Order: sequence, then C-alpha cells, then structure tokens
Amino acid sequence: MITRYRGDTHKLQVTLNSNLAPVDLDTVSKVEVGVNKSGVILVIECTKHTDSLSGIVYVPFSETDLDVVGTFSFDVQVTWLDSTKTTFLVDKFKIIDDINKT
Repeated sequence: MITRYRGDTHKLQVTLNSNLAPVDLDTVSKVEVGVNKSGVILVIECTKHTDSLSGIVYVPFSETDLDVVGTFSFDVQVTWLDSTKTTFLVDKFKIIDDINKT
C-alpha cells in the first residue's frame, strides 16, 4: 500500500520488473496507472526514465488526481510496441487528509 496526502502532486516512481530484471522501456509503447476512485476510473499516463534499461517510470499527479480521502485500488499497465498489454502491479493508495489544504 502506498500512502499519500490528499492533493499532493509529487510524482511516484515505479520500477517495472520482469523475470527479476528491469523492463527495457525501449520495448514499451505506453505505461498507464489506473486508479479506482470509488467507481470513477482515473487513468494517468506515465513518463519513462531517461535510462531505458532502468525499468523506471514516473506517475505525474495533478492536485485533483488524489483529492479524495480513502483507500483506492490501482494498477500499472504496460502497452508493448506490438500493442499487447501486461499489468505489472496491482495495489492500493491510501489517501490521508492534510491540515493545510488550501
């Protein structure tokens, strides 16, 4: 489970691994994170790390992406260059309230 504060926009770093090795991002067309916000599915396109052999992608958040307090399921889905798809991670975000939300 990943814990974040409501409205925070710091990007999340995710490392994609296959067979205990980082995924070669040169073989990846697109990486998306899907968040189930109480029945509303939010899809966020990730950015790739500059080192394609690192397997690292970043999830950029806007203030409204994680603006609801609660626990929400998410997954990370990769679309390969040949258009096939693989889901790499299924987990939960716990969004907690912050004091100085403006």
